[in-house]
Amino acid sequence: MEALRLDPQRTRAGLLCVAAGAAVVVALVSIVQGGRRELLRSVEAAGPSNVFVRAERGAPTPLTTAGLEAARARFPGLAGAAAVRAVPAVVRGDGADLPATVYGVDGGTLSLFGLKAARGRLLGDHDVRSRSRAALLGARLAEALARSGDPVGTRVTVGVETYEAVGVLRPSSSVAGSGGELAGVDWDTGLLVPLGAEPGAASAPDGEAPADLLALRFSDPSEAARAARLLAPHVPAGASVTTPTQAVEQYRAAHRSFDRVVLLVSVLTAASAAFGVTNLLRASVRSRSLEIGLRRAAGARREDVRLQFLAEGLLLGLGGGLLGILLGVFLSVTLLSRAGWTPHFAPATLLLLAGGSAAFGVAAGIRPANEAAALDPAATLRLE
Repeated sequence: MEALRLDPQRTRAGLLCVAAGAAVVVALVSIVQGGRRELLRSVEAAGPSNVFVRAERGAPTPLTTAGLEAARARFPGLAGAAAVRAVPAVVRGDGADLPATVYGVDGGTLSLFGLKAARGRLLGDHDVRSRSRAALLGARLAEALARSGDPVGTRVTVGVETYEAVGVLRPSSSVAGSGGELAGVDWDTGLLVPLGAEPGAASAPDGEAPADLLALRFSDPSEAARAARLLAPHVPAGASVTTPTQAVEQYRAAHRSFDRVVLLVSVLTAASAAFGVTNLLRASVRSRSLEIGLRRAAGARREDVRLQFLAEGLLLGLGGGLLGILLGVFLSVTLLSRAGWTPHFAPATLLLLAGGSAAFGVAAGIRPANEAAALDPAATLRLE
């Protein structure tokens, strides 16, 4: 510690070399771990036993609710089914105009997606059958509309259509089964009305209401995967069949490529930091040759000199690693979160990185330590 304090400029440079490398690794690992955690949460929320048939906007052959009846006939063991139609609109309530999506939902939607009411009530079977003007507000939409109090019981207007807000949904993040990310819906910012009562539904033919999403629930994930394979060749043009398990497989394939990128960046960063720390310690050996000669003349062994420089490398690595971890966490929380990423920090990973930084410092100090131990004390003292 005394030797490091005597040369603060060189010590700061060594600490910054290690800290910069550790900060980069922390930021990259936090992205990987955050993405993995978010995907698993989405898969769990969306339901691994669900199959989603989604139509692209403007598809030549739109989906209809008749597809649910065909699916029930094809899969007698179907545990649940739902149809959803999404209509982009501007919702007006309490004097505020907000862009939102109006979701027309059928009787099976709320139970299949596990949607719950935070206040008020849910849409009932009577609302769906009669296509009533009742509406459910998503959590964030309700918060934006609630300028003068609870929006339950108030009227909201979408174009020329008017609905009565009968309830507010719980936030999707707190509802198991409401995974809108994989289903392509955002309940939190949406307005839910009975299917057939959404704007523009008056022109829909009876019995075959158009839909943008058909959701099927099976008893287990393997049955859902099998059903997805059977449905894929029979969906209309412009529609796709997906399952949460397919999202996991796609993530794993992308994750392997990203892991290689993280490994490559980590190796290059570590190599740059090792080069810097090694050169700094070698410069320290040259500038402290008199100290080394005096210690050797006073009885210090080669191993004592070697151990001193290895200890200095250890302190530089550990100190720089801890500084880099703090810097990496700060950058991830402030910059990545604002950019839309969801960083996550596993304590075990951070401890492993701190231990790896200490080992890295020792490894970077091996060559300078050997050079210091090999100095001839008599020649060094004569030179000085």
